[in-house]
Amino acid sequence: MTASTPTFDIAIVGGGIAGLSLAIGLLRFNIPVTIYESAHAFHEIGVGLGIAPNTKRAMQLLSPELAEEVGKLSTFNAWESKRSSVYDVRCGMAIGGSATTPTSSDIPLLVCPVPSPTGMAAVHRARLLDVLIKLIPEGTAKFGKRLRGIAMLPDSKLRLEFQDGSDAIHDAVIGCDGIKSRTRGIVLGEDHPTAQPRFTGKYVYRGLLPMDQAVELVGDEFARNSQLYLGYHAHLLTYPIEKGTMVNVAGFAGKESWDSPSWDLPDFKNKLRADFEKFSPHVQRILHGTEMSAAHALFEHPPAPRYSRDRICLVGDAAHATSPHQGAGAAMAVEDGYVLSNILAEVKSVDEIQPAFEAYEKVRMERTHKLVASSKEAGRLWDLEMDGIENDLEKLKENVKHRFDWIWNVDLAQQVTQVKEIFHNSVGI
Repeated sequence: MTASTPTFDIAIVGGGIAGLSLAIGLLRFNIPVTIYESAHAFHEIGVGLGIAPNTKRAMQLLSPELAEEVGKLSTFNAWESKRSSVYDVRCGMAIGGSATTPTSSDIPLLVCPVPSPTGMAAVHRARLLDVLIKLIPEGTAKFGKRLRGIAMLPDSKLRLEFQDGSDAIHDAVIGCDGIKSRTRGIVLGEDHPTAQPRFTGKYVYRGLLPMDQAVELVGDEFARNSQLYLGYHAHLLTYPIEKGTMVNVAGFAGKESWDSPSWDLPDFKNKLRADFEKFSPHVQRILHGTEMSAAHALFEHPPAPRYSRDRICLVGDAAHATSPHQGAGAAMAVEDGYVLSNILAEVKSVDEIQPAFEAYEKVRMERTHKLVASSKEAGRLWDLEMDGIENDLEKLKENVKHRFDWIWNVDLAQQVTQVKEIFHNSVGI
């Protein structure tokens, strides 16, 4: 960690998990940073968030205090025998026979557990955001700042122009403004085919179920430990959060296209019943007992040819928004923040910022693009639609066995070494 203050400053556009994680990393190296958030306060969309092994390691490397506090908030599978798995994959309906016949037993058939060295850990997104906020010094963030554009000034400074008529001048801009990123269009060009998000073919219903009610509905094992229920063209994911007082419930289904400008699913309660009508009574009880608070389409970003241009860089969902079917989108944002903050700590002048951004994208692009593609594939796997597997449970089991290895077992220290080598070679150090 450097003791001196760098001769440049950074603007971060967006104050979600990606922006705050990056800010924590930059501040550890005394890099001056200002966060510009469009809302009037920090906030997160969504409910539960899984903390995978790579997420834990990235948080530990980024800030031991962050990792410790998130660990305190995390909820794990309640049964000791389930602590070494992320979730149990089960049949949510009769699979391999008629799709219209519910399972004869009310106990959903276990296909396989998904093993993990650290098991399942989950937090409420709002609680995670609270932890991140506490690690950001007061005055670092400015609210109500929705980005309109970025202009290069004659002295090579960057002027951020906001919709409220105000502006701000910085040496570099990092877009952490999510899947609907304004910064992405600036980096890639508004008309570039990868500038805008595309529909994944899936949508999600989200809600919470009180744990005591869940236990009454499906029993202790299924309520207190994470489950993924497979089905034809739909699946259901449940896991405990809030220290075991609530169950996070997410139901996924699909359609070929999304024509509405709104991503919200209209009349979603009736649609939910239709999407899951062929699932077992066990699954039906969960769905009927859950107050679904939202339903929306799932979008992703096509693979971008670059993540940076003219000292403007993309991080997290702004760079590589993904579907949630492997639970790794937030993890990639934290990883981005760790790698990018470490390479910016090597920068000695403004002229070296863009080479640092380019080194970051060379190291991070392949992994993050792969996640977007494989997560979309996982959505089809859970919905028994994946080519070559479909409803063959033995093939599905084999696919699941090592599906997450490359996501969880990343060596971030090695990535930092690699990004520094690329950067130093590019600037002649």
